[in-house]
Parts: sequence; C-alpha cells; structure tokens
Amino acid sequence: MATADESEKTFQDAFYAVLLIDILNQSESLKRLASHSISTGKTPEYIEMMRNSAGRVIWLRQLMRSAFEGFAQAPLHPGVEQMSPDQRRQFDSIRECSITEQVFSDTVMGYSPLRNPSGNVSVRGVFALVATACSLMSPSME
Repeated sequence: MATADESEKTFQDAFYAVLLIDILNQSESLKRLASHSISTGKTPEYIEMMRNSAGRVIWLRQLMRSAFEGFAQAPLHPGVEQMSPDQRRQFDSIRECSITEQVFSDTVMGYSPLRNPSGNVSVRGVFALVATACSLMSPSME
C-alpha cells in the first residue's frame, strides 16, 4: 500500500474538455437485440433491429473517430513556414494536443486535457471536441 508521501507524488490534477453523447433510446434497442433468439436466425425483423440499434451506434462511433482524426491532420497555414526555428518550436508545442475516445454501449465520449504534455494551454483539443459535437448533432436538427 502506498504511503501518504508516495500518493502525493503520483496525484495529478488537470482540467479536461469532455464531449459525451448518449444516443437516446438505443440502450433499450440494444437490450431487445441481445434478447432476440439466435435460433430464429437472421430474419428481416432481426436485420432491421440490428440496423436501427447497433448500426446507429457503430455509425456514430466511426463518425466521431473520423472527426478527431481529421482535426489531427488539419493542414497548417502557409505562414507557419516563415517562422523562425524558435517560433516554430513554440508553435508546435502549443499546437500539440491529445484527444482520447471511449465508447460503451450507446454512449460515446471524447476528452482532451486543457494543458498539453508540454505544459501549454491548447485550445485545439477543445475546438475539436466542440466542432465534433456540432457536426454530430447537426443532422438531428432537421
């Protein structure tokens, strides 16, 4: 068991931006899908249940993952190439961010620390989470 001094050394406090989306009514659909008899096979009813429950969850997970990957690969402004080496190092350390994705059942979550590993405050992760939330929710606004 860790002593008080050891646990103080390993404790980290940090602030995170968090995106959490729970797909409404999908939990019940997934439960119905799980209770559907496997012995009946892939009936049209089963396929429709699968499409309307697990299919939506998988689609949202893939959409969120591709949005995060898109932000990670965003092109740089051409003016970045004109920076001095010191400015470029500072720019790169500010630009650095990580977004972690977790999924469970019908819920997807992404989070990003407000301070990056270099210790700089990075709004890039926050922007990616907000923009991803907007893009995921906009189809439901129709």
